[in-house]
Amino acid sequence: MRVNATLDPFAVIRREFERRISQANQNRSCRSAGCAVPLTARRQDEGLLLEFEVPGVAMDNVELSIEDGVLELSANRPKPDQEMARNERFFGPLSRRVELPEDLDPDSIDAVLKNGVLTVRFEERQELKPVKVEIRQGS
Repeated sequence: MRVNATLDPFAVIRREFERRISQANQNRSCRSAGCAVPLTARRQDEGLLLEFEVPGVAMDNVELSIEDGVLELSANRPKPDQEMARNERFFGPLSRRVELPEDLDPDSIDAVLKNGVLTVRFEERQELKPVKVEIRQGS
C-alpha cells in the first residue's frame, strides 16, 4: 500500500536527506573526508618497495620528505573546473605517513610516478647487511 506523500510525516525528511547527500557528493573534499593515500608495502631485493595510489595527481602536486625515520607523502588532487552532475571522487589535499624500518638507508630513496602510482624504493643499509667471513686454512 502506497502512502499519500502529504500524509507521510517522513516524506519531508527523506527529501531533505536525499538533497543533502546529493549536495555532499557534489562538494566531496578530502578535507572533510580525511583522505589517506592507499599504500602497498613489501620487502623486495634487499630493500623496501612502497606503492602509493595517487590517480589524477600531477607530479608537481606531489611531495615526499623523510624526517626522524618517517616518510611523509603530501599531494593535492585539484577540483575539476567543470560543473559535475555527480561526483564520487575526492579532491583536495592527500597525505600518508609511513614509519621506516631502521635497516633502510634513507639516502637510497628512488621515487617514480607512473600511471597514478607513486613507487618508492629503499635499499638496506650496507653497514647492517650480514658480512660473510672467509675462513683460511691455518699452517
